[in-house]
Amino acid sequence: MKKLIILLLILISSSLSWAQTQQRTDYAKLLSELDLQAKQGVEDPDLYYNMGVCHYHLNQLALAKLSFLRALRLNSAHKQAQHNVAFIRQLSPDQDLYPEQQFIQRLFYMLYDWFNINRLALGILFFLALSGLCLHWLLRYNPQKEKGLPVLLLSASCLLLLLFIGTTIVKTYRMNHNNKAVIAYDNCLLLEEPDPASNSGRSVSSALMVIAAETSGDYTRIILPDGTGAWVKSDAVLRVVPLKLK
Repeated sequence: MKKLIILLLILISSSLSWAQTQQRTDYAKLLSELDLQAKQGVEDPDLYYNMGVCHYHLNQLALAKLSFLRALRLNSAHKQAQHNVAFIRQLSPDQDLYPEQQFIQRLFYMLYDWFNINRLALGILFFLALSGLCLHWLLRYNPQKEKGLPVLLLSASCLLLLLFIGTTIVKTYRMNHNNKAVIAYDNCLLLEEPDPASNSGRSVSSALMVIAAETSGDYTRIILPDGTGAWVKSDAVLRVVPLKLK
């Protein structure tokens, strides 16, 4: 009886191991197809999101987070990508480097992210049409009456129109000049200067999101989430927008 139970456990373990191997093979195959589309110049947030899911199931957290950040670069309101970036952040040993945001700050970033390029474009069209209607109303308004209401509505719609246009310009610039990056591997040494002899005695783990500030030789200066700066080997930095595309 004991031998039968042991045999059953071995069979179950082998089946689970085979299923996991098959699943990894499927994700690797899908990832190669998605990666080919990305190399062909396809710029789609869902494409990068699906690549991130494949990387995650292949236990490649740094590449997964990089793909999710690339999806958010194209669509800041991508909820699934936002959720997965936050989830991978919770898995990071360097979670304490991320500063705690105040309520007003979190609310601002939520609104800023919700208004992606498409929604901003719709807002511009809406307030442009509204401004035109208000201007038409003002020009045809009875000159004998007080013009306070049409002037107020025209001013408000014009201000909102300018706000949406300005936000669109800022978002487009930040999308094309995105300096976010991800640490590629664990135990990445932080240097005080672009010199291996200037070891600061600190290291960070993979998938940590940083800002790639500048490059000097084989080293890149990064800004950590807590605002401190350090130098690392350039091959440890995975940029959301590769330098050749900037």
